Amino acid sequence: MKRKVEDFSSEEAEKFIKQVAGKELRFIEISGAVLGFLIGCLQSVLLLLLL
Repeated sequence: MKRKVEDFSSEEAEKFIKQVAGKELRFIEISGAVLGFLIGCLQSVLLLLLL
């Protein structure tokens, strides 16, 4: 295992990390957008009901 990790070039390691992190960050970004939209809709409805 150690030898396998040592054989990775820094460029290959960077590419792998960016690929994995990119997928996770994309999920977080989309989840935040959906959650923000839903909260915004809820706030708008509450504002209309209170006025």
